[in-house]
Amino acid sequence: VYHSCYDGEGDYPANAYRLEIARKICREMNPRPKSILDAGCGDARVLAELATEGFDCQGFDNNELMLELGSKILDKYSLSKDLIYKGDIYNIDSKDKHFDAIICLGVLSNLPYHKKIFDEFKRVLKPEGSIIVSFTNHLFDLFTLNQYTVDFYENLMKSADVPPAFIKEKLAKLDSMYDIENTPTPFKAMFDSDIDKKSIEIETYHQLNIDGKMREMGLSVQKIRHYHYHPFPPRFEHEDPELFVSLAQKLETTEYDWKGAILCSAMVVELKLDSSL
Repeated sequence: VYHSCYDGEGDYPANAYRLEIARKICREMNPRPKSILDAGCGDARVLAELATEGFDCQGFDNNELMLELGSKILDKYSLSKDLIYKGDIYNIDSKDKHFDAIICLGVLSNLPYHKKIFDEFKRVLKPEGSIIVSFTNHLFDLFTLNQYTVDFYENLMKSADVPPAFIKEKLAKLDSMYDIENTPTPFKAMFDSDIDKKSIEIETYHQLNIDGKMREMGLSVQKIRHYHYHPFPPRFEHEDPELFVSLAQKLETTEYDWKGAILCSAMVVELKLDSSL
């Protein structure tokens, strides 16, 4: 189902908008990056698009089936299949300070130990290089008016040391207000439940906390761009799906729009090594 996130075919083509954002960031880099590593390249679609614009790209993934798809896509673009290989994001097969830029899209929202990953990125990145990475935007949970909203409030109250009895009582009221049990679920090519994350803890980000979290890892935020717009809470999407999609596509942009911090479920972030640290 991976390709449908780019092509549509029953799912919103969110990854196509993500690709346009990443491509624009690469174009605007000064100096222009010569060598780009796609860490977790999937079906190599992003790599292929950048290669056709003259960027020197290579990529890796740990999933052999995705690499097989990637070989077919590279062949369609008349590119060498040797541009992609099987690799480990926690132990990148590259010498130090080798790449001008690293792209990592649709990967970190499913993996733990982000500091280990960013340490590897910093190792293979040139001192003036850039990292382009995508994250789930957890501020969007406030807008969904479903179980994600309830979970957001629960975590927020726990972090503020709110008494457990108070949390339990107020969450029960939220459950009732939002009618969580009967909340319709919009169609997705792949649901969150399809990926088992119960045994791992994954770092979460949004526009209000990402600068501080990246600084802790020795990185500074250069740009934030949001994608996968929701013009109204997704629990109402089923009531008029055609209107939902048409309005969402009108909102998609490669520029910064503050509304995206609330209306978008994901974001692309450009990072650089923090020279102040």
